[in-house]
Amino acid sequence: MKLEMSYRDKMILLVLGIVAILLLGFFFLIKPQYDSLQATKVLYEQTKEKADAIDVKINAIPTLKDTITKKYNEASKTAEVFINTAFVTANETFSHEKTYYELDQYIQAAVDESEWEVTGFELAPAGYKTVEYYYYTPDVLSYSLLEAADINDNYATQITETMLESLVLEKREVVDVLSAELGIIGDITKEGMMTFLGKIDTDKNAVIVKEMDIEDYDFIDGTEEEIVDELGNTTVRIDPNAVGTSEVTIILSFYNAKEIDKPELGD
Repeated sequence: MKLEMSYRDKMILLVLGIVAILLLGFFFLIKPQYDSLQATKVLYEQTKEKADAIDVKINAIPTLKDTITKKYNEASKTAEVFINTAFVTANETFSHEKTYYELDQYIQAAVDESEWEVTGFELAPAGYKTVEYYYYTPDVLSYSLLEAADINDNYATQITETMLESLVLEKREVVDVLSAELGIIGDITKEGMMTFLGKIDTDKNAVIVKEMDIEDYDFIDGTEEEIVDELGNTTVRIDPNAVGTSEVTIILSFYNAKEIDKPELGD
């Protein structure tokens, strides 16, 4: 039995076939490509966002280099006082074996200029010392009625400003530095002692007078003379024109720290 389709049925079947092909093409060809395109767009936006963030960082590098270099120069200038030239070997080799000799040679010029007749040196072993901040902690007065009257917080604000410096410095971490002490004993004039102290005061390195002992604050040693009268009586008087001396002991503390390494920032 032969089935014949009318023209109308053939057209319907043709249209259904085309629709089926289009649907199959959409689901198996177009839709996957569309989904892939959308995923690619999302990945592109994410990648572009990361690339833009990297570009911001790259563009900030010159400014960051300038900031680091500026901070390094400022810190180096501040730290210069602790790069002690009296510790030549220790600064170059980190060995402290020659520290005593170098300190003796370093201080010798000031001793000679002050004409100090040194009778002894006392050297303490080199080691580290903790350097703490020197600051004043205000003694703030407070009582209940004062606090109750401070309804606008004016008193509390003033107290905070007053205590701010001491509170900040109290929380800062202290550091250790290389330290060595040198004691000098000998006879010296008052003028010579002031000359020596002046040299220490203007010294470019980190050195301070830790202790000082003056046996005779009047510096009369060597200014006394004996006077014999007609009866043979002997008296002692101070010659106002004579230059007197006294035995003086001064203990110096030297401090030293390593020079800050220069940051390697590249080209």
